[in-house]
Amino acid sequence: MLELVDLGKRIDKEVYQRTDPELQLRLAACQRAARAAEIPLLVVF
Repeated sequence: MLELVDLGKRIDKEVYQRTDPELQLRLAACQRAARAAEIPLLVVF
C-alpha cells in the first residue's frame, strides 16, 4: 500500500495554513472513532 504514496507531493504554505485546522479536527474524529471501535491505528506524519 505505501508504494502507492507519492512522496514528491507538495502544497503551498498558504494552502496548508488554511486547510490544516479542519484536517486536524477530522483526523482527531477518525482517531476517536477507531479507538471506540477498538481498531488499532498508527498515524505517521
